[in-house]
Amino acid sequence: MKATRGVMAAVGMVIASELAACGTAPPITSSAAAELSGAVQAVRSAALADNPSLAATDLSALKKKVAALEKAGQLSPARARAVLAAASTVQTQLALLTTTTTSTTTTTTTTTTTLPTPTTPTTPTTQAPPGPPGHPNGPTPGKGGPGKQGSDN
Repeated sequence: MKATRGVMAAVGMVIASELAACGTAPPITSSAAAELSGAVQAVRSAALADNPSLAATDLSALKKKVAALEKAGQLSPARARAVLAAASTVQTQLALLTTTTTSTTTTTTTTTTTLPTPTTPTTPTTQAPPGPPGHPNGPTPGKGGPGKQGSDN
C-alpha cells in the first residue's frame, strides 16, 4: 500500500532526525549512534516493505537499545528521551494503519426430508361365529342356511 509506505517512511524520519540531533549533542558515542541508526533503518525498511507488524517489532527492539545505551552511559538521558518520544510517535502511527485481514466463512446447509409415517400391518379379522336364529350373526328364519327352519323334506 502506497499510503502505508509514505506514513511509515515519514515516521521513520522522525526518529532519524532525533538521531541526527544526537550528533550535535556530545553525550552519545559513535558506536551508539551507529547502533541506533541501524535500528532506525530496520524500522524504515519494514515500513517500505508494507509490513507494519515487522516495523512494530523493530521499533520495540529500538526502544530496548535506547534503554541499554542510556544505562551504559553511551547515550545521554536527554537524547534517550528524545529518541523514545520519536519512537512513541512512530508507534502511534503504526496503530493507526489498517492491516488487511482474511476471513473464511463456512456455510452449512441442512435438508430435511419428511418420510411417510409407517403403518402397522393389519391382521385379518375373523368373522364371529353364527349366533342363534334372529340374532344379527345368526340365520334369518325362512331364508335357509344352518339351523334353517322350514318344511321337513
